[in-house]
Amino acid sequence: MNKEQLIDRHAQTLKSWVGTSLCKDECIGLIKNAVDEALFLYGVSKRFSTPEKMAEWLHNNYEEIALNNGWKTQDDCHVPFLDLPNENKQTMIEVCERFLNVC
Repeated sequence: MNKEQLIDRHAQTLKSWVGTSLCKDECIGLIKNAVDEALFLYGVSKRFSTPEKMAEWLHNNYEEIALNNGWKTQDDCHVPFLDLPNENKQTMIEVCERFLNVC
């Protein structure tokens, strides 16, 4: 069974649960969005083994993109991730931890 067939099957089940209040196309849209979101979150959670790795990746990419866009970040933050002020580093790690907990 491919992704589209699976979505169609679950859309039919959803339709039977809610009766005639939603048409089949609306049910397909709801299921498709749920599947796409789940696949995205699964991919993110597999990419980063720890919140620290995700925070480091975000920091490095933010600094690179800021530089490319002519944005000067704070001097304290324009350093490798491990050299960030502890409060900044810990905040980023906790944000990533919360994000990965919903994946």
